[in-house]
Amino acid sequence: YMASIVAPKFSIISDLPRFNGILEEMLYSYGMEGHCASIRTTGLTVLEADEDPERTLHELAGQCRLAVKEDVAEALLLGCAGLVMFTEELEKELKLPVFDGVIAAVKMLEGLISLGKRTSKICTYARPNSKEYVRQADFLPAGRIGGCGG
Repeated sequence: YMASIVAPKFSIISDLPRFNGILEEMLYSYGMEGHCASIRTTGLTVLEADEDPERTLHELAGQCRLAVKEDVAEALLLGCAGLVMFTEELEKELKLPVFDGVIAAVKMLEGLISLGKRTSKICTYARPNSKEYVRQADFLPAGRIGGCGG
């Protein structure tokens, strides 16, 4: 959501292609598919990225440049929390907004909290109807507590 506020189109840059389907489903479920220019991957696992940060930055930057040049992305989302350490460097190098999803989510929540907003309880997130609580022990034969034969 943050990326769509600062740019008309964003691309997601992630680690492995096997996660593309999950990312596409998330885009559709959030109604953001029209804002996503592309999903690109480095082909590196999280462990490889952690073991060789220089290579990871090189691969990420390459995919980011392609997203900007070929897909006309104007903001980038790093699609793996393990890539957070590269956000600032990529943003500085590419001169466009680069987001880490975890940090962005935390900042959104901080904003809601600072505004004093809470989840609406009108319908969907309403508290469940009250129900009389009956102790489990009232349902068991005398001398038995729990269901483990004890």
